Formats: sequence, structure tokens, C-alpha cells
Amino acid sequence: MATENQQDAVMSAETAVAVKPDYGNEIISIIRGNFSPRAMQTMLTDYHGSDIADIMEQLSQPERKKLCRVCGAEMLAEIFEHLEESAAGEYLREMDLPKAAAVIADLETDTAANVLHEIDRERRTLLIEMLPDALRKEIRMIASFDEDEIGSKMTTNCIIIRENLSVKQAMSELVRQAEENDNISTLFVVDESGAYYGAIDLKELITARNSVPLESLISTSFPYVYAHEAIDDCIEKLKD
Repeated sequence: MATENQQDAVMSAETAVAVKPDYGNEIISIIRGNFSPRAMQTMLTDYHGSDIADIMEQLSQPERKKLCRVCGAEMLAEIFEHLEESAAGEYLREMDLPKAAAVIADLETDTAANVLHEIDRERRTLLIEMLPDALRKEIRMIASFDEDEIGSKMTTNCIIIRENLSVKQAMSELVRQAEENDNISTLFVVDESGAYYGAIDLKELITARNSVPLESLISTSFPYVYAHEAIDDCIEKLKD
């Protein structure tokens, strides 16, 4: 039979599990408070981007504008990654162009392209022109596909290496590209013309000896689709 102290401990544990921090109200109180911009930004850094994203629709437009003025582009991008694309597009329209462009530049490329689709053509064109050259090209490429084509859902967050590299060269290329791309579990291989050739599992590359030909690590049966194929067709193909 449990002692009185044991019963109290169980009840305390149950209470601790049941009571969750009310981050939403805390964040709203900070935004609506009379804090200096720096103090407000410092306090908001204690919260995850998803927590702030959850309360965005509860804010008035002036309050959202206040939040966007105070927070840096990197912090706002983290918040926007957790928003519905339609909501993200709406909130971007509330920002001035330079700030909106800075936020887009810090988003994942596929997210940025999808959010830009939610903005009117004139403003979208202005924002794209303000982006860095490399990002502008990537977004234009993704945006060039129709919404029902699988290319509209692709991401450029991946590692791409050439088939004619050595294992050592492939590792060096992985390290170089990993500075910009964190999706590294699978490396995609292209031939000299840039056409898709196959894929390499990260573990296979890391454990391979330098003397092993890279060709022996490449899986040429890795599933793939063409960018202009219909999304529904691709889903069925990948299921098979």
C-alpha cells in the first residue's frame, strides 16, 4: 500500500504534467507591453518560432507590424517557417519591401517560393528583384512550374556532387555545401552534363575508404521523378 508521502508525490507529478506553460499569453503580453524594442526582442528570443507563429493571428495588424519592426529577418524567418503559406503571404504584405525581402532571403527556398505565390504579382516581382542573385534564380526556377507539377514542390536544400569525384573530393564537397544546406542524409549525384545519375547514403560515404571508387557507392535505382510530371502521378509512382 502506498504511503501518504508516496501518494502526495504521485499527485504532484500528475499536476506537473497537467499544467503546461502558457507561452501564447506570455508572448502576447510582451508584444503588447511597453518595452523598448531591444528589451522586447531579447525577451522574445526565449521562445521558439513555432510558439510565436501560433499567436500571430491573435494580434492586430498594428501589433504584427510592431513585432516585425522589432525582430530581425532571421528571427522572423523562423516564425514564418511555421505559418500557413496564405498567412505568411498576408503578413509579408504588411511589411515594408526591404524587410520583407530580407525575411524571404532567410526562408528555405521552397518555402520562399510558395509564400511568394500568395502575394500579388507586382509586389512579388519587386521582392524577387531585391533578393541575392543565386536565391533569385532558384526561386524563379521553382516558381516556373504549375502548381499541379511536382517541380513546384521541390527544394534546393540538398547536396549535389559529380560522379567523377573521388571519395575524398566528395567529402570535401559535402562539407562545403553543408554550410548552406542541412539536408545531408542523402547526396544526389549528377553526370558531367548535370543530369541526375543516382544517390549516395551519407553513412556509406563517411565510412568509405579513400581508395574506394565513388561509383561503387552510388545507387542508380534511387527513386526519381521529372519536374514537369503531375503531382498525383508522382505519388503513385513513388508508392510503387
